Amino acid sequence: MISKVTILGLVIIVLSLIPLILVNLIGISFPWMASQSPEDPNLVQINSGNSVTTSLVGIPGHPLHVQITVVFLLSSNDDIDCDISIIYQNPGSAFDGSPVGNTKYIYDDVSGWRQKSITRSLPPPHSSSSFSVALKIDNQGTNTITLANRRVRAVFTLTGLILPAIILLVGIILAVFGFIKARGPAVSKPKAVPGGWEPTLQWGGGAGGAAARKQPKMAIKSTKGAKPAKKTVVKKAAPAGGAQQACKFCGKQVPASAFFCPHCYGKLR
Repeated sequence: MISKVTILGLVIIVLSLIPLILVNLIGISFPWMASQSPEDPNLVQINSGNSVTTSLVGIPGHPLHVQITVVFLLSSNDDIDCDISIIYQNPGSAFDGSPVGNTKYIYDDVSGWRQKSITRSLPPPHSSSSFSVALKIDNQGTNTITLANRRVRAVFTLTGLILPAIILLVGIILAVFGFIKARGPAVSKPKAVPGGWEPTLQWGGGAGGAAARKQPKMAIKSTKGAKPAKKTVVKKAAPAGGAQQACKFCGKQVPASAFFCPHCYGKLR
């Protein structure tokens, strides 16, 4: 039977896995765990040799690292060759205008929209206060690039990753502890026979009579010397019937007032 501790541990495991999966894998934003900006569908044309910087919504401050993911669409009539950067924006910080991360993007297919994403981690103290990010695209190719549907998403590591992971670990510990406890204690091994004792075979027949036959077939007897039996003192009772005399025929004691011997029936008087 599953114990209550195991059931509690399984419930905690499920409750901790739900936010971990939804926030970090599916990309759903829960308050205090993740933040996501509305999608900007406006089209931006980037000619060959030019660069465009578009600012995205602000992100709340967080005491630990913040994982930033910028998602956008690119399109061109021919090959795409561009440098893509994420720019940190915070007027009150000396880090304002610095790139958080950049990448080189080259696509050789012709026409069609292509989705691109960049993920970078912003450490404290830059993440401690609210900030914004900007997407900068530098067109290095010979064709015009069209930018659309850009958005930014931030996952706070403390509430979106570390705390759910700790809760998950607690649930696993409770489930394992409850499972072990439900199994019960292990069967103990039989204790050894104490020293000085050894089994001896005792048969029911032979000398000893009925008392010996009542003993079990196998009896544990001590090898130590048996204690001597106590002597029973038998006290002679006073003769019943008053004074006694010896019978003149058989010599046995008979009452002095008897006319006949009760043993040999001889006439005493």
